[in-house]
Amino acid sequence: MDRRESEPVLGDAVRRSTAAALSAIVAIALAVAGCRSGGADRVRIGWSERGEASWYGLPFHGQRTASGERYDMYQMTAAHKELPLGTVVEVRNVENDRRVQVRINDRGPFVRGRILDLSYAAARELDMVRTGTAEIELRVIEMGAPTLLASDELTVQVAAFQDREHADALVQKLAAASFGDARVEESAPWFRVRLGSFSDTAAADELRDRLQRRGFFAFVTRAGMGPQLSDEPQPAAAGASQ
Repeated sequence: MDRRESEPVLGDAVRRSTAAALSAIVAIALAVAGCRSGGADRVRIGWSERGEASWYGLPFHGQRTASGERYDMYQMTAAHKELPLGTVVEVRNVENDRRVQVRINDRGPFVRGRILDLSYAAARELDMVRTGTAEIELRVIEMGAPTLLASDELTVQVAAFQDREHADALVQKLAAASFGDARVEESAPWFRVRLGSFSDTAAADELRDRLQRRGFFAFVTRAGMGPQLSDEPQPAAAGASQ
């Protein structure tokens, strides 16, 4: 199906619409199951999974996600059936090796054989908007709601790109929204857009909340370059695709 980037539409709309009637039942079943296969008992930083991903945009834009926040197709987010909400994963398009980091904030996809439903923005970065689906590998790089120590130096991350121009453009957008201390931290292959340096969680949370109220994806994390997983093979958990 031909999808033009200037007019983003629902990825794989027909099949997703067919599955929509079952989504509520599946979501309840997942909640009761307690994320059996992807739960905290076996998922850790470095856990990986491989399979087919799709993307979704209109008419889901603005609707509530499983996390309670409203879905924004222009933010770097994704839906997964089982990973804890708030988990950050690196997603690699196996066909072109393009990568993106997204936060899990919703449940899905509800189409047999698929493991991840990406936002329009993430699909665009992975160059899979026109195709609708792609073979991907995901790797956990930040667990949902990580435990932070009192001694940790904290920062707020807004996005991570492989393209420096995209990171610089986001810094300019943040500056225009009165977040002038945004910066780009480079750690190959990633350019991370971050703000602030904090010694206490409350101050970091306050900045994260202000960013989210202005429509920016944001989460609190430890300061530093982050896990170097892109070029370091990690063992996949039992049951994950190789």
